[in-house]
Amino acid sequence: MRTEEDVLGERKLPADALYGINTLRALENFPLTGRTIATLPEFVPALAMIKEAAALANKEIGALSAQKAEALIEAVQEIRVGKQDAHLIVDVLEGSGGTSSNMNLNEVIANLAARLTGKPVGEYAFVHPNDDVNLGQSANDTAMSLRSFGCRRDFARRDATGRRVLGQEKGAFANPSAWPDMFAGCRSNAIRSDLQGI
Repeated sequence: MRTEEDVLGERKLPADALYGINTLRALENFPLTGRTIATLPEFVPALAMIKEAAALANKEIGALSAQKAEALIEAVQEIRVGKQDAHLIVDVLEGSGGTSSNMNLNEVIANLAARLTGKPVGEYAFVHPNDDVNLGQSANDTAMSLRSFGCRRDFARRDATGRRVLGQEKGAFANPSAWPDMFAGCRSNAIRSDLQGI
């Protein structure tokens, strides 16, 4: 076991867990469906791509050192191909507008970057989940971007109808009645109806 601390106090986590205290608290506060974000085929890869793009941009402007950026990118690439799904454990309907999903990924990236460079997991001295992985990002903006990006990837991958919808640009979701299998999960999120029964 290892100990992590936040403003609410200390918590014990499994020594080999790549997630951290924020993820642990999300598990306790939002045990809604029993289905993790890793089970959504486009969700984690889309969020990981956003994190990689942010690391590259932050490196380019000098906000992130080359050593940190390269470690983050290496970690993200493992996540994009599903190698760390066991650590992406926040519920798909976590109820926080994306903050818990974002932090789960931030913690996994930071700890994996540390492990890949021979540094201790859970200390965040080399790469911090908020200060480095989430640098220049808002959890809510990231969540909306990844949902849009994930939907676009999913539609384009599925069939010609999806590709045609993407070609319609901004008007694609203007008519809610055209999307009967979607419902609003909260004020700004749309969820596929096949997730309703989980």
